[in-house]
Amino acid sequence: MTAAKTFLWICAIGLLASFILAVLPWQALMSWFEQLGIQAPERYPLTEFMFRVCFGLLGTIGIFFVILARNPLAYGPMLKLAAYGLIVWGLISCSGGIYYSFPAITYVGDLVFCVIAGVYLIAFQRKQGR
Repeated sequence: MTAAKTFLWICAIGLLASFILAVLPWQALMSWFEQLGIQAPERYPLTEFMFRVCFGLLGTIGIFFVILARNPLAYGPMLKLAAYGLIVWGLISCSGGIYYSFPAITYVGDLVFCVIAGVYLIAFQRKQGR
């Protein structure tokens, strides 16, 4: 169970960090994009608003992972949702990165971690179900 909790805590902490990104100055976010080799979008109020809303939503999903990480066995269906959600997230990240011709460093980490964590959590849940 410690590996399942470890995966869930890593997801929780990574996603909770999105709350910080939601309040960073716009220039800090755009310089981060440029360091990754991605052209920064123009600064329009709607663009900035949507970035901040998305980061806030990711942080909220981090709270979901904190709840799961505290006791994975108590949340069977939610653990399955998290596992499949991680796999889908990794695949969407990879396909989006390839489609938009982003540098591989921007999406390969998400793909590898999310697929490994998702598959492990599914296997963990099946093992506990027996």
